Amino acid sequence: MAEKILLWLDVFSQHFGMATYLQKKYNYEISAVIDVNRGKKFYEEQKFVNFKNIWYFRECFDKSQKKPDLQYLAQIEKKYKFDLWKIIYSDIHFYKYNEYYKFTYDEILVIIEQECKFFEKILEQTNPDFFAIRITDLSNGQILKKICVAKGIKVLMLGQTRFENRLTISEEYDYSEFSKKSDIKDEKSFKDLREAIEIISSSQSSFRKNFRNSKKIWIKGALKYLSLISNSEYRDYYSNYGKFLSKVIFLEGIFPLKLRYRKKFIDNNFLTNLDYNENFIYFPLSLDPERSTLIPATFYTNQLEVITNIAKSLPVDFQLFVKEHPMQKILAWRNIEFYKKIMELPNVTLVHPSISQENILKHCKMLITIAGTSGLEAALYEKPSIVFADTIYASLPSVYRLKSLEELPTAIRESLKVKVKLSDVNEFMNLVDTNSFEYDQPELIIKINREFFYDGYLFDTEINQEKAAIFLDENHKFFEILAEEHMKKIEELK
Repeated sequence: MAEKILLWLDVFSQHFGMATYLQKKYNYEISAVIDVNRGKKFYEEQKFVNFKNIWYFRECFDKSQKKPDLQYLAQIEKKYKFDLWKIIYSDIHFYKYNEYYKFTYDEILVIIEQECKFFEKILEQTNPDFFAIRITDLSNGQILKKICVAKGIKVLMLGQTRFENRLTISEEYDYSEFSKKSDIKDEKSFKDLREAIEIISSSQSSFRKNFRNSKKIWIKGALKYLSLISNSEYRDYYSNYGKFLSKVIFLEGIFPLKLRYRKKFIDNNFLTNLDYNENFIYFPLSLDPERSTLIPATFYTNQLEVITNIAKSLPVDFQLFVKEHPMQKILAWRNIEFYKKIMELPNVTLVHPSISQENILKHCKMLITIAGTSGLEAALYEKPSIVFADTIYASLPSVYRLKSLEELPTAIRESLKVKVKLSDVNEFMNLVDTNSFEYDQPELIIKINREFFYDGYLFDTEINQEKAAIFLDENHKFFEILAEEHMKKIEELK
């Protein structure tokens, strides 16, 4: 009997392309939950995948319901063993990051209730063996994934390892359940390992350069977007609440002004000439908002609070160097008041985002990060680190996984004594290689965005069937690799 797979699909994604080959070569029974607006017509007419069942996620909401069923939601938490408010606070729509709309208590819980009922109905009807999804970020994907795990449905979550172009298929983003022990005995020097990371950084820079790089396409996408939000039906879905034409134009219009104003403050106040002879601990700011902190480190998303607590915990002969994330620029940097609060801390120095992280890692005594990849980079520079959440590299002996803020002073002093062993790092890198596969996801994302989504500026679009057919054919190598790797994982989990 063929395995039953439930997919989470967006407008046109690599998972859809994968499904065409997964069904063709392995004859799986495939159903899908599809989160689309204008892309619905494409799925209603497409002949590429013979879905057993299709559910359109946005059809599960009923705006006439005004009060949540708290008893039902309490049963959900008890039945599936997860905390709904923790998930809610990690969703950028419901918390402080939403500039367009502030949800009420009742509105949030009604939305979550309707999602839960929708997902329970789907799983009851489909009874899938596997659930395949990209990295979860919003509440919907997190909830469905957790219900699947509780029901014993195997989750196939496609995620990045941050090494070269290697991906993995796993239940959790921290990959703590890596199932295959490494038989690889590849031994590299710290220098070779650092060079590999530099290659990754270079490829990421190339991706950023090629992503959203056309002003002409931006104008086309912007005009389409303004036309889209002019229609009141667009605001029927909760992620679009409050996106009135006047408000969108105002917020987009002041973006360049905020960007210039805040950048001037950064240039005038952040340190560019560092004294590397000082004893210092390095804290690189994470992007805000970013999935890597919102979900695995939900209780540490207030980075100002984290920095303040680190400052209180430092040995007296140490300073804390805090560096702004260079990519925060795409969000017009942070509020100046945030930076001023850090500057009030007497043993903390703000480092200009243009300063090379490589130089800082060479000279720091250790690194502290909430959940960022910089903790792994620190190990490659033979520096210990402290993390506030489970990460892919937290198993390294040189990484201290903090469980409580009260541990912080002791954790810092103990970590400063730790020596990073090359054998530990090589063993970890080999484990990642064993449980991942080579796949140039950035290249495929750029191609999809250029073909269908105005270079990544607008994703709420209609998909042309003929264009889709040509694209699937021309890029078959990507989708065949994904299908093959998912098949391997399915056989392994069986």
